[in-house]
Amino acid sequence: MMECHDFVALRSKMYASKVYKVNQINDDKKGITNEKYCHLSNFAISKKVKGVKKCVAQHDITFDDYVECLEKWKEKYVKQNLIQFKRHEIHSATQKKVALSRYDDKRILTPGSVEKLPWGHYSLKMS
Repeated sequence: MMECHDFVALRSKMYASKVYKVNQINDDKKGITNEKYCHLSNFAISKKVKGVKKCVAQHDITFDDYVECLEKWKEKYVKQNLIQFKRHEIHSATQKKVALSRYDDKRILTPGSVEKLPWGHYSLKMS
């Protein structure tokens, strides 16, 4: 049995991780492990999104949304319900906001990779 990890980080406090176990079944006739007989079990997905309610992050955002946002630069919008207090009156409101976004104004994308470095890093060439 082998444990695998997938991790996607878009910005600070915006990441998802997936942990699963791969069970390999040996082929009795040949005595070797065949990829056709492998299956996945025991998924554990952890998702963190700053500024979005936990129930919205659990139900509306998937691990594939993080991957799509990272690879295709797509933003993910979600709707969440809020209870607001204004001038001593209680109101319920529905808010539409950007949940997943790859844009980060505090870090710069390293050319040719998906790694980011902070502005002013010594390895970045100043022009």
